[in-house]
Amino acid sequence: YLSAQLNDVAWETKLVPWLLEISSEGTFVKATPRMAQVERAKRKFEIPKEMSAPRSPLNRQRGHHPLLGTDDITYVLGVGPWTLAKATDQAKAKLHHKSFVDLVGIAAVETHDPALEACALFYANTSEVERARNALGKAKAGSLVALSVGGPLVDRELVRSFWRRYYQKAFAERMGDNQGECLISGAVGIVAPTHPMIKGLSNLGGQASGVALMSFDKDAFRSYGWERNQNSPVCPD
Repeated sequence: YLSAQLNDVAWETKLVPWLLEISSEGTFVKATPRMAQVERAKRKFEIPKEMSAPRSPLNRQRGHHPLLGTDDITYVLGVGPWTLAKATDQAKAKLHHKSFVDLVGIAAVETHDPALEACALFYANTSEVERARNALGKAKAGSLVALSVGGPLVDRELVRSFWRRYYQKAFAERMGDNQGECLISGAVGIVAPTHPMIKGLSNLGGQASGVALMSFDKDAFRSYGWERNQNSPVCPD
């Protein structure tokens, strides 16, 4: 499971319950559920189907960090029934959505990919976006939504190559110039200040949000004034 994640570090597999289908002219077509039936303990359940999705190069707990093509519904569509009524949550959802739309526009201009350009046209038409919000009115908070123009955007090579470049640039900025000797490889190079959370360990007692490979979140866990993973330096690769 872990080794498969290293095949393409900018991409990972996620459970995506919704496909937001857009025409080549930028109009809303339909919202398609992506659910599969499974049987457990002689009971049948519906769970979202897996698909490839962008991996975030940054900690998304703070700020606004969109993923290209597939993201949380608040990023893809902004404020809706899935958003809490608090003014702060509404404002956060609006900023999430703006950052997502801006990223789609930047990617469309850089790649000239027809599907990305269709999505940019879709977001430029507020009435079409509102139609999509209404169609996804029953979506749960936190649901992932994938944009599709004749097929998911994330399956298009121009989209994937753009995200790889975007990921590597943002990841390099996050790494900074934190040099050290990797405890695993012995190589001297950039040491990760933090590592991505490991998902899929809830059945072993881990948090649903993920488990930290290493954590030094209290002064008592640190030595000689080192910050975070300088206490246990490991290169990202």
